[in-house]
Amino acid sequence: MKSVACCILTFLPLFSFTQTWQSAYDSCLKYEEKQQYKKAIEWGDKALELYEKQIAVKDTNYSNILNRLSNDCHKAGLYKQGEFYAKKDSTWTKDKDRVRYSNSCNKLGLLYHVQGKYAEAELLYKESKEIRAKVLGKEHRDYATSCNNLAALYQAHGKYAEAELLYKETKNTFARVLGKEHPDYAISCSNLAGLYQTQGKYAEAELLYKESKDVIGKMLGKEHPYYALSCSNLAALYQAQGKYDETELLLKEAKEVFAKSLGKNHPDYAKYCANLALLYQAQKRYTEAEELFKEAKDIHDKLLGKNHPHYATSCNSLGLLYKEQKKYTEAEKLFKEAKEVRIKALGKEHPDYAQCCNILAKLYQVQNQHDVAEPLFQEAIQIKLKEIESNFKNLSENEKEKYIQANLNMYLRDFQYFVTQRYAQNPAITQESYNLTITTKGLILQNTE
Repeated sequence: MKSVACCILTFLPLFSFTQTWQSAYDSCLKYEEKQQYKKAIEWGDKALELYEKQIAVKDTNYSNILNRLSNDCHKAGLYKQGEFYAKKDSTWTKDKDRVRYSNSCNKLGLLYHVQGKYAEAELLYKESKEIRAKVLGKEHRDYATSCNNLAALYQAHGKYAEAELLYKETKNTFARVLGKEHPDYAISCSNLAGLYQTQGKYAEAELLYKESKDVIGKMLGKEHPYYALSCSNLAALYQAQGKYDETELLLKEAKEVFAKSLGKNHPDYAKYCANLALLYQAQKRYTEAEELFKEAKDIHDKLLGKNHPHYATSCNSLGLLYKEQKKYTEAEKLFKEAKEVRIKALGKEHPDYAQCCNILAKLYQVQNQHDVAEPLFQEAIQIKLKEIESNFKNLSENEKEKYIQANLNMYLRDFQYFVTQRYAQNPAITQESYNLTITTKGLILQNTE
């Protein structure tokens, strides 16, 4: 009897493994719903393999599988792998379906954007936007989405005027096409508010954040994840203005709403824990902040794994809290872990890796370990300079200055302050500082149209 039972258990998996691409794809969707993205990718890969074997002529289902895989890789932090699927989808759709091709351009643009490949992302966002304008028209929600994504890229570049025009176009298009009581309209209000907040235009930002929150509360209810997000956005504005009581009420509401709607066992719940922790840190409520930062880190570890960029972010956040409390040993361990994760997940040319180098350098600086800090400061700046050089094509001198202000100035200030402390031990560092200034000026003037 035992041998028969063993035989049945052995053959059942083999039988299920010969199912169709559709059943594998369904399994992919099932794991997506559970936010188990690596499992979803495994089944998506299997669906793709079976599809290519079983279907002689590829159709839209082929594109659906590739699109799903690129989305799951994005969420799993596997950006290079996601890029592979998005490229494969764009190659297949380019001459067959212009709308699907625009979607694949948009997805590939998002993957480049998150990897810091801004020039490549901009080209794809623009191509997607142009196709959608021509094929779908400018009164289509997908066209508005393209405007929004390009606006977000320009905002990151410090090109605020261009970003504002596109965010406003997004908002106005959604208002005409969907109405002012649609969630997409509310999100567009929030995105424009975020730009105004970045520029210190707090009154304009507050009006838009409140409008977004009211629309979502009315249309989706106050127990929806989007309502939690709208509370969190308004809270960030209040925190920037030092309105801590209003901030805390909103962040607690956001955290509770999200926990009720999607549960605490969700990657995005970690963001709400971290946001509240940052408020407590600003108020020097260190014990409460530490508990929440640890909770966020544990959620990322459990759900996304220790090789995900979000896990690195949670390590950095907790490390910065420890640094502020002069717990340097604990901070160093976390900063090093974050740095290693970002090397593996993003590579050494990514802006987030440069941030890790800079953070770790500043930790060594406050401990007067200048020999260790110096190469890390230099590595961070060289990464940022390469990033800037690769994204400076076709920018005017004014646009380049804005880009440097948004993406390099903080690193320059940190290094210049370090130079004032390091000079006595290494006088040659002043020449390095001077060379860096000349290099930056040269980048602005080089190939300016």
